[in-house]
Amino acid sequence: MKFALIGGIAALAAAVAAGAASPARVATVKVVHRDPGCHWYLKGGKSQVKVQGPVWFAKKSARVTTKLVFHGPVRVVNHDVGLQVIKGPAGTKRLGLGKSTLLTKRGTYHESMFGQAKDDNHLRLIIK
Repeated sequence: MKFALIGGIAALAAAVAAGAASPARVATVKVVHRDPGCHWYLKGGKSQVKVQGPVWFAKKSARVTTKLVFHGPVRVVNHDVGLQVIKGPAGTKRLGLGKSTLLTKRGTYHESMFGQAKDDNHLRLIIK
């Protein structure tokens, strides 16, 4: 009887602990087009871009960067003019125009446009 009671309490404690853990919030990162540099991570909202179909052109005043750091999973959305190639701990992913992918593994991801010029930006996304 004591063993059944102890086992029941342990199972209840495990269930409470599992339920108390909240799911990780997924951040969304948008890759947009802006010259010079071609592709950038957008730090601001949609008001900082000019939308033409699936392509988002960042305004000159837009807050953009080539490096971002996140704690937890990240969804990357491609609004640039071409195919993005993301290399990192999750392997190599190709991200078409208007498409998105979820990155969950910790580490450094390097992103570039397929067939890009040497002077174009190379983006870096770090998940801690």
